[in-house]
Amino acid sequence: MTEAYISGFYPSGTMSPVGFNDDFFEERFKPAKPVFDEKTLKELNQGRVFTSKNAELRNLRFSEGLDPQTVHELKRLVRALLEYADLRGFRLRDANHPVFFTDIAGYEKESGTRLPENIPLPASRLDFLAVSKVYSITVILPEKLESSEVRINLTRSLFSKLFGEVHFLEHIQPLEFYRQQFNEELESSAGIPEILELLSTFEFPSERFQARLDKEASRFGFSLPKDSKALIMELNREWKRQWENRGLGEDEEFLKWTYRDFCQLLKDNPGRIQKLMIEQVKKLDEQLHLILPHDAKGYWNFESEQPLQFLRAYANRLQEMHSLLGFIEELEHQLGETEEVEILSGMLASLLLKMRDLRRDGKVRPYLMPEIKQNQEMINRASRFPLKMMKWLPVGCPIESWNEEFQKMKKQYNHSIYAKVYLALEAMEQKIRSKLKGDESTISENVDQRLKSMLAIFRFRSSLMDQWKTTLGILLDSSEVLPEEGNRQFISLDMIRKAWAYLLSAHITLEFYRHPAHLEFVPEGFQSSQYLRSIEHFIHKKTQEGINHYHLVLLLHLIHKESEDQSLEFLHFCLVHPLGTLHYLLQKTMVPLGENENLQNRLDQMPRHRDTLLYAYQKSWHEFLVENS
Repeated sequence: MTEAYISGFYPSGTMSPVGFNDDFFEERFKPAKPVFDEKTLKELNQGRVFTSKNAELRNLRFSEGLDPQTVHELKRLVRALLEYADLRGFRLRDANHPVFFTDIAGYEKESGTRLPENIPLPASRLDFLAVSKVYSITVILPEKLESSEVRINLTRSLFSKLFGEVHFLEHIQPLEFYRQQFNEELESSAGIPEILELLSTFEFPSERFQARLDKEASRFGFSLPKDSKALIMELNREWKRQWENRGLGEDEEFLKWTYRDFCQLLKDNPGRIQKLMIEQVKKLDEQLHLILPHDAKGYWNFESEQPLQFLRAYANRLQEMHSLLGFIEELEHQLGETEEVEILSGMLASLLLKMRDLRRDGKVRPYLMPEIKQNQEMINRASRFPLKMMKWLPVGCPIESWNEEFQKMKKQYNHSIYAKVYLALEAMEQKIRSKLKGDESTISENVDQRLKSMLAIFRFRSSLMDQWKTTLGILLDSSEVLPEEGNRQFISLDMIRKAWAYLLSAHITLEFYRHPAHLEFVPEGFQSSQYLRSIEHFIHKKTQEGINHYHLVLLLHLIHKESEDQSLEFLHFCLVHPLGTLHYLLQKTMVPLGENENLQNRLDQMPRHRDTLLYAYQKSWHEFLVENS
C-alpha cells in the first residue's frame, strides 16, 4: 500500500516547484551566457569538487524509454544535488528512498493509468511505501530536456522533494513540538511550585483566593487590602515549606483549583489578563531595565497590538539574563578552583565572547559607563550618541525636552542589569589575566569590591527574575492552549512542509547554480536577478489571492532576505529547534482570516513577524554557530 503525499500532479501555479506557467517565468531569461565575477572564476579554476558519503541514493531507477545520454546526465545532476545539499547540512536519513525517472509512456505503463492532460512537465509526486517505510519519488520528464525552464524545474523539483519534503518528514515532523502542537490535543498544566511562583508574582482576580486571604489575615495579623502582598508572600513561604515536607494536605487541592481559576479567566478574557501582566512586568522592568531605549519602540508596539508577544519577548529577555547570571556563577566557581593555564585561557575566551555579544547587540554601551576607563575613541562615540538617541525620542517630543530625554536614556543603559553583568565580566577578565600572568597582587581592591558588589546584586535579583520567568512561562503555555485551541485545526503539517519545500527549492536552486563547481548545470541565459524577481512576483500573486500557506512562504522569504549568511540553514535551525514564538507566528500567518480580519493588514504585519522570529532565535543561532565553528 502507498500513501500519496501529493494527490496526483501539480497544475501550474500550485505549491509544487515544478510545472510553472509563463507567468512564473516571465522575463527570466536573456540570450547572454551566465556572467561570473573574478572571485567566482578563481574558485572555479581551483577545481573544487564535493565528495560525501551521504550523497547517495541506492534506489535510483530510470524507465526504458529514456536514452542512455539522458540517464547519464540525470545521474550526474542527482549526484551534484546530493553533494551540495550535504555540504549545506541537508541530509536524508535513509538512502533507500526510491527515485524513479520516467517519460510519459513509462509512467502510464508502470501505473496502469493515463497521465491527465495539460500537466506541465517535468512533474513529480511523493508517496509513502508503508511496507518498506520509505518515500517514493516519481519524476515524469518531457521529451526534450534542453530548455532552461525544464532544467530549472527539474532541479527545483528534486531539491523540493528530497530536501524539502522527505527531509522534513524524516527530521522535523517527528519532533515532539510538531506532534503536540498540530496533531494532538494540548493540555496546560502547572505543578505546585509553579503555581506558588504565579501567586507570588502576579495578582489576578479570584474569589476563591480572596476568600482564603480574608480568612488568613487575622492569623498573621495583617490588615487587608493594605497588606495583601505581604500576606500572599507569607502564605507562599508556608505552603512551599509544607510542600517540600510533603505535608501540604488539602491545600494542594485548593492551590490547583486556584490555578484553574486563573486558566478559566485567561480563557474567558485573555486581553484583560495580558494587560494586567504587562503592567506588572513594566513595574518589574523599572528595577531591571531589560527593555532598553533602542528596542523600546518595538515593545510598545507589541503592547498595543500584540500583547502576548510583548510578554513572550520579555520572557526571552529574562531567560537570556538567567543564562548570563548562570555563566557568571560558574565562572566565579572555576576561578577559585583552578590555576591551569589552558582552563583559564578557555574561560577568558568565553568571557570575552559574552562581552562582545553584549556590545554588538547594543545592550551595553561602555562609552556611557563612568566605571570604565574611557579612551579617546570612546569619548568620541559618547559625544555622537545623541544622534542615535534622536531616533528613539517619543513622537512629538518638543526640542526643549530632548536633553532631558537623552539623560533618561543614558541612565537606562547605565542602570540596566546588562551593564552590571558587563562590569562583573570585566572584573573577572582582569582577575583571569592576572592569574595567567602569575601575579594576582596586581588586582586592585576596587576590582574585587566591584565584583563582590555585582555578585550580591545578582543574588538579590535572581530569585525575583526566576519567579517572573516561571510566571510568564505559565501564561504563555496557557495562552498557546486556551485562546487558540479552536484555530489549531486549520493548520496542518502538510501546509508547513509544502511551504518549506517551496522556499527551500527556490533558493537552494539559485545558490546551487551560483557555485562555481556547478557551472555545467546552469541553464543557458540564466540571470539570478530575474529569477529572484519571478519568485517574488509569484509569491506576491499567491499571497494576494489569500492562499494561507503562501503567507508562510512569504514570511520565510522575508527572513531569508534579511539573514546575511546561511539563510537557509538559519530557517532550518528554527524548524528543528522550535520555540513558542514559532508556534505563535505559524498561527498568526496561516490561520484562515476571520470575518473582521483584512488580508492586507495580515500581509503588512509580515515584516514585524520577520523581526520577531529573528530576534527570538538570534542568541541560540549564534551559540549554535560558535559551537559548530
